[in-house]
Amino acid sequence: MSLLVLVLGIYRNLCYCNWIICLLNLSAESVDNDEIHTCARLLISKHFGQWLSTHQFRQLCRQLPQFSANTLEAACKLIGALNPYPCYGLPDRNGILSVRPDMEVYINKSGKWQIRLLHDTFPQLRIEPGVEEWIEQKSTEMDSMCKNKWQEAQTCLHSLQMRKTTLQRLGEWILQQQQDFFNFGSLALAPLTIKETAQALELAESTVSRAINQKYLTCSQGVFPLRYFFNQSVAATDDGTGNSQTAIKSLLQSIINGEDPQHPYSDTHLVNHLAKQGINLARRTVAKYREDLKIPPAHQRKVQYTNH
Repeated sequence: MSLLVLVLGIYRNLCYCNWIICLLNLSAESVDNDEIHTCARLLISKHFGQWLSTHQFRQLCRQLPQFSANTLEAACKLIGALNPYPCYGLPDRNGILSVRPDMEVYINKSGKWQIRLLHDTFPQLRIEPGVEEWIEQKSTEMDSMCKNKWQEAQTCLHSLQMRKTTLQRLGEWILQQQQDFFNFGSLALAPLTIKETAQALELAESTVSRAINQKYLTCSQGVFPLRYFFNQSVAATDDGTGNSQTAIKSLLQSIINGEDPQHPYSDTHLVNHLAKQGINLARRTVAKYREDLKIPPAHQRKVQYTNH
């Protein structure tokens, strides 16, 4: 219990420091802002969390008569807008947030695609051999608390191993289903759903969803979140096969990249270009995909080119 109290105390102090740093980094454009920042520092250091209810706020007004009610209210809003998580979102030395991939797709010596887990990204936990030997010697006379902790440790290690095994299976399945992507890029990304994956691997959909959450794969095409490889099938082609939304968006991007800037394609023209490749979409769907790609409509693209 004392260790938990210590950890919580350290975390609270880190949060407090992080709030103060956030306040110091805010620019003071006027005397009023200086007063609000001063009030916010005082609230964090001396009256932490004592502004959550109307009754508490009234008490603060009585305890801090040097600040007006408007200043106290502004200081509380300022604190509510700060980031309370120490070091969360800080960039690396290059000013870029880096991602550590969990698995890698590569070509082996025989020229075939292979996948492997990058074990450095997983927790490296083990039970100390000396403790394990002691447990085995004391198995008959060990008290219940030690037995429970031993079982918890075993369960934790087993869960971590199951997690790695599930991720390995998911990686192999993605490699099997998305061979064309690794050869040709996003234009060749095939439709793939979590439901279909769960059925093929005999897993629950929730298990698959949790396993791919915030996991990344690196390959010759770049670094991608695992969720990138799961997308619905849309726009059946003439042969009856479907296309993934991601592949269609990549194709749409390539068509627009190749247009004449002085005569950009309208959404109707884009529909016709896709239809020539066997992809039949409604104009409003093409417009939605274009907006998802943050590409302005034709008349705005033409104006942008003219301004250049």
